[in-house]
Amino acid sequence: TEGVGFGQAGSMLKYFHEKIADNPSFQYALQLDCEEDITNIFWADAKMILDYAHFGDVVTFDTTFGTNKEYRPFGVFLGINQFRETTIFGAALLFDETKDSFIWLFETFLAAHNGRQPRTSRMMRKMKGRWKRKMKGRRNL
Repeated sequence: TEGVGFGQAGSMLKYFHEKIADNPSFQYALQLDCEEDITNIFWADAKMILDYAHFGDVVTFDTTFGTNKEYRPFGVFLGINQFRETTIFGAALLFDETKDSFIWLFETFLAAHNGRQPRTSRMMRKMKGRWKRKMKGRRNL
């Protein structure tokens, strides 16, 4: 199994570092496989972090927005602002849609938002149980 290619990974990391230089609130996280290839990627810019702080009570997550040329699932965490406009709270490029990928992603999402959980979440049916099991026993901050 092959993760993101070296050229692609280098370009992506360069972009992420440029974003951090422009705004230190930009966050990203990478998950590596046992061969240290990038498998999953999460990112959230300053606007996403701020919007989640204000409008993150209800969150939708879905990976049906499309795939890239390698057929990797692209997912976004979404909400709605006070004007009923769609607001993005984070984005991810996943290697696959396995339990382990989603657990890593949900934990990473919460870490990026200082552990603050949404009051309500709506996800694709196959992930909903995974989120609830993973988040069971955690308190809203």
